[in-house]
Amino acid sequence: MALYGLYHRGVDRPSQRLAWIQVLAGAIGFCLMAGGLAVYLGLGDERAMLPVVIGSLLCLLSMVLFIATIVTDLRRSSAKAGIITSRRAPQTV
Repeated sequence: MALYGLYHRGVDRPSQRLAWIQVLAGAIGFCLMAGGLAVYLGLGDERAMLPVVIGSLLCLLSMVLFIATIVTDLRRSSAKAGIITSRRAPQTV
């Protein structure tokens, strides 16, 4: 979560929507996973595994969204800098 925050704070982007979704998914996922695991380990209640699984999936989604955010930012910065992003070889005359 600290790495997410440091990255998002340091990058200037026109829209923050994907970043907010990513951070919320990570925060909610962590709370569900940690709380469910505490109940499961403390009380031994099998019903607490549902929040653990849902929280784990939300944390995984948050990681995937973070990678998508980084890729999007890299593409935007390379387009802004005028770097050619196509994979075709240059034509020779």
